[in-house]
Amino acid sequence: MPLHWSKLSIEIQNRFTMNGLVKPWYYDNPLDSNRSDPLYYSEERIQVALGMTARYECGCYGAIDTWIYLALQKYSIKDLNVCIIGSTEQGYGPWYEAIVLNMGGKPTTVDYNEIIYKDPKFKFMSVDEAKSNIDSGYRFDCLLSVSSIEHDGLGRYGDSINPDADLETMDMLRSYVKPNGLFFITVPVGMDQVVYNAHRIYGPHRLHKLLEKWSILDTFGYNERLLNRDTQGNWNSTNSDGTPMFKWYPAYEPLFVLQNTK
Repeated sequence: MPLHWSKLSIEIQNRFTMNGLVKPWYYDNPLDSNRSDPLYYSEERIQVALGMTARYECGCYGAIDTWIYLALQKYSIKDLNVCIIGSTEQGYGPWYEAIVLNMGGKPTTVDYNEIIYKDPKFKFMSVDEAKSNIDSGYRFDCLLSVSSIEHDGLGRYGDSINPDADLETMDMLRSYVKPNGLFFITVPVGMDQVVYNAHRIYGPHRLHKLLEKWSILDTFGYNERLLNRDTQGNWNSTNSDGTPMFKWYPAYEPLFVLQNTK
């Protein structure tokens, strides 16, 4: 488990908070650890995911998946090599891999830990293998990241503590995709907050820095006024009386369609 917030140096705390622009919270009970055993997707589970996503059903992130379906219909990925940043185990099988396949794309998941798919249409590439291929000149046609970048550098998944890891990842991913290639990404938004060792909430300050090296081509579900909403360190969107702001959105993570033009 990473160091408690109070044990971090003042320099590291200031980098996490952007010198006071980002409100810090501490998450005292992390649920995840560094996974060492391979993630295994059987033929049966793959078929379940393919069937549900073919019907445009929504997984654990609720109707956020609807924004993904709409984006991939507007910006076709047919016959494109799509890099998926990490596999999201939702209990239904390889969810976003299945969405990409059903939308006509060719999914390759890049993750730190091994993933075994009992279907040759799904491919896995380790982070080291991806880096080697990129260094040799390979580029994906487009990228997809769902609720991933906000965890980088917080230690929740066994990674090293790095206040700028999310920004560095966004910069690095520009080398993964072809010039003018697209990047479909969701992150939680609200008032700028860092929930140390769990996730970040992106507001007016951090969201700008996260996206600044990409061109914003389109958005789905994005409402700029919600950047000033205090989520109290949570993802859930609630009104002042505690009722859900969006009934079908357990986490408010709008989808940004970015383009590698800068």
